[in-house]
Amino acid sequence: MFGDRFERPGLFSSQDPPVHGFYRKQLTGQFTVKRMKRLEQRIEQIVADQLEYMASRGPVADLVADFALPVPSLVICELLGVDYSEHAFFEQQTATLLSVKTTPEQVIAAGDALAAFMLKLVRQKRNEPDDALLSGLIEAQREAERPLTDDELAGIAMMLLTAGHETTANMLGLGTLTLLHHPEQLAKLKADMSLVDTAVEELLRFNGIIRIGQVRLVTQDVQIGRRLIPAGSSVVASGMAANRDPEKFENPDELDITRGAVHHVAFGHGIHQCLGQQLARIELRVGYRRLFDRFPDLRLAIPLEDVTWRTDTAIYGVRELPVTW
Repeated sequence: MFGDRFERPGLFSSQDPPVHGFYRKQLTGQFTVKRMKRLEQRIEQIVADQLEYMASRGPVADLVADFALPVPSLVICELLGVDYSEHAFFEQQTATLLSVKTTPEQVIAAGDALAAFMLKLVRQKRNEPDDALLSGLIEAQREAERPLTDDELAGIAMMLLTAGHETTANMLGLGTLTLLHHPEQLAKLKADMSLVDTAVEELLRFNGIIRIGQVRLVTQDVQIGRRLIPAGSSVVASGMAANRDPEKFENPDELDITRGAVHHVAFGHGIHQCLGQQLARIELRVGYRRLFDRFPDLRLAIPLEDVTWRTDTAIYGVRELPVTW
């Protein structure tokens, strides 16, 4: 996500074992079922509040600005213990990091600003701990064989903060547009909200929001189909292509919320699979369910061809989504 300049302590998403495993292990104890369950109750309230705010903006509102972006931003702030009053700052820095148009100097400045922000937060949590994830991570270092430094803790928190709101925000917006564009599928969901779990999985499969493929270095010769990829080669893995693989999914270009697409790779695969995937699923499940409960007649307020798309960033989605009800 951040390029070579940001291979700083704690940013382990693109690192290999054993470094990757060491850092990831620090977090697995924090993403507990208990914490996710407790956070789910808070997510329900956050979503309900944002929907009421969106209603107050009606009869036309921007689903992205009024709902899809604030919900995951609020949730990640709750998870980490960040004051939501800071959301405009970290959303802007993240947008700079993810843009394909920013200069290297702008990327470095945004990364440094976020790192300084998170380092300050780590030191604050040491002095004033709470029940959020970052405080729990700090507390766990007391008994660690090799405790994390403040810079490492700040790097981990920075990675979670930046990855934890943009992806979910874009899936909330793009998934809603997808359902509105497939009224027969939306009708199925509204008629039976118990389908929301499979609907979320299918929307994750159907909508590829990670536009830039994952670059990997081949460490040994590997045969894929009829092609030998020699050690030392660089390859780019396309999750979007994998999720539309006709050998894996029947009629892959069709949206089917009853499909049960449990083997998609929207959250990656293997040791690098997204740590926050269960949290993202909760946000999407609660978000879609409550959205169409609150606004059963939700529809686009503009023609589909007038929707503006995020084509200048590593994460695909809609820039604005005017809706009415």
